[in-house]
Amino acid sequence: MILSSTMLHLTAVVTRRHMDAVTRVLLKQGVMDFLSCSDIPALNDLRLKELEIKVTSARLKEARLRIETLLKSADIRPVPDGENADTGEDSLDKIEKMLDALSSEQQGFRDKQQGLQAEINRLEDLRRQVGLFGDDKDLITRAEQGSSGFSFLFMETGGIPAENTTEMNRELGSLTTVVLEAAVTGGIRWCIVMGMKKDQKELERRLEAVGWRKGPLPPEAAASLAGDRGGTRFSDDMRLRVQELKTQQKTILEESRAYVEGKKEWLLSTWSALRIRELNLKIQSYFAASEACVLFNGWVPAEEKPVLDAEIKKAAGGECLLEWHGAEWVQENTGGRVSAPVQMNNPGFLGPFEMLVKNFGVPGYGTVDPTVLVAFTYLTMFGLMFGDAGHGLVLVLTGGLLHFRSRRKQEEAKPLFTLIAYCGGAAVVAGILFGSYFGYSWFPPLWFNYHGVVTGHGGGHPVISSIYDILLITIVFGIIVLALGIVLNIINCIRQRDWLRLVFNKAGILGGVLYAGGIYTAFFFVGTSYKELPSPAFLFLGLGLPALLLLFKEPLEHRQEGHRMPWNAQAVMNLFMEWVVELLEIFSGYLANTLSFMRVAGLGIAHVSLMSAFFQMADMAGAYGAPVILLLGNALVIALEGLSAGIQSLRLNYYEFFSKYFNGTGRAYEPVSLKTRVGGN
Repeated sequence: MILSSTMLHLTAVVTRRHMDAVTRVLLKQGVMDFLSCSDIPALNDLRLKELEIKVTSARLKEARLRIETLLKSADIRPVPDGENADTGEDSLDKIEKMLDALSSEQQGFRDKQQGLQAEINRLEDLRRQVGLFGDDKDLITRAEQGSSGFSFLFMETGGIPAENTTEMNRELGSLTTVVLEAAVTGGIRWCIVMGMKKDQKELERRLEAVGWRKGPLPPEAAASLAGDRGGTRFSDDMRLRVQELKTQQKTILEESRAYVEGKKEWLLSTWSALRIRELNLKIQSYFAASEACVLFNGWVPAEEKPVLDAEIKKAAGGECLLEWHGAEWVQENTGGRVSAPVQMNNPGFLGPFEMLVKNFGVPGYGTVDPTVLVAFTYLTMFGLMFGDAGHGLVLVLTGGLLHFRSRRKQEEAKPLFTLIAYCGGAAVVAGILFGSYFGYSWFPPLWFNYHGVVTGHGGGHPVISSIYDILLITIVFGIIVLALGIVLNIINCIRQRDWLRLVFNKAGILGGVLYAGGIYTAFFFVGTSYKELPSPAFLFLGLGLPALLLLFKEPLEHRQEGHRMPWNAQAVMNLFMEWVVELLEIFSGYLANTLSFMRVAGLGIAHVSLMSAFFQMADMAGAYGAPVILLLGNALVIALEGLSAGIQSLRLNYYEFFSKYFNGTGRAYEPVSLKTRVGGN
């Protein structure tokens, strides 16, 4: 968990006739991070050819994406079938032909949907325009005049023989029209017809075919057109038409989904086969070949070696040659150009903090993985800055709700939602220690009363009674974090056998001694009321001697690089100036790093101050305004201070903690497996 997995490099040669079987084994095991043969000089010198591949991955990808589109229309998520990792029985030509037929059928459903949607849009537009007419009387008057008042709308009143009503509705059904039927008088069905101006000639022709007679509505027919729910009958009729069309859309959508469901088994199995074929091609793209054999190489975690070794030999029928080497051997034989990838071994619950580490960079192979330490430092900082149990509980509930309600498309955001819940948990713990619950002291603090200290009412603690005491707590915490960073850097240097950096680096042994000596000197000076310094012997051993030893850094670096340092006057002057500048950087840098942790106290004090301000405003607002102010105030503090605390905790980890030991030069371990994304998807 603190160190990444040990990696082994595998170089394998298998016969061509066993190539496909070995490829399937490599995919099924899914543990090999492949390298191109050109990356390894010894393999590149063999002058092997790239493996000739008949089917392009682009063609496979296109077919797979077409299947994903079809499945998505029925809300079906394809899942790779690792147990049946075969290449399928259907040829790609047959699959593409089948997909053409399925897509054509689905296009028919889409065309119907689009046609209905276009009709809905036109009716909604007509409905909006009708709403501008006012009441029924105004609508009837305009219709009788044959003018809607708009250049693109046509409307008129008239009647047809009552027995032709059904035929009229059938004739006008294919046009964007609305027919409002009034009462029947003298065997005539009176109506108001509205349509698009561009369809007027066709509309008049179809009306004439069913016996339409243009004319004003009789009084009894006009009276029958009373509007419902405060609107016009015309508007009500169009609303019903739109509802009917939307019902038809739902029916077509269900038919489309049912059609895909009927092909589900074939689609899923074919998708899985295509995806596996893509991955097989991805693996074989790393192969180099001769007439009789193929060669490949890559990285495998040490614990996976026994199984993979046995499976490859079994698939190759023993006709293979496997060579395993450690990461150091590969670095030596590639001049340091190729290094092992990094597999971070952290339990799932540390995923959000691993995300924070990877966001900064991947730790170098063989160095410390700081995920566990980041979890501790990040949550501790957040709790000190956002120490309120009530506010923390809100974050826990918010993060948990977002995590469990996030959809498949939000998988990448889940670690962030979990991190919000973790931060809320840290705030709850800190709030209990400080006795703060939505700014109130409902229960006595287990440590000290943060609100009481900031507002000048005392913290209920024998030692912590002022803001300066809170500042001191954060400074001591910062010293611990920085010291931990120095220790981690020393561990990394030892593991990498970088002895020069171990001793002379700013976060190495000499830098650590200078920091420890400076911290002791500062506390001793403050403890004597700024009157005394430690003994001269301590000052020499803790500060002077390490500073003098740093003079040897540059000469030793020259020697390590294999050339002599010129010892002329100019070189000596440059050496002295660089030494002075480095000492200034060490002392000023560590001072700034340490004091930077005061922002932890600053944000905590700001949190309390904001809540105190809202309490005062609530007192002045009276009985009715106080709850509103307190509710909005707490919401603002949670949003504003929560964001600030999260950002500042991240900043302190990145720029104060990581800068001491973390270089982020590693490459993440990315084996080709069924979980690998292919073709950019």
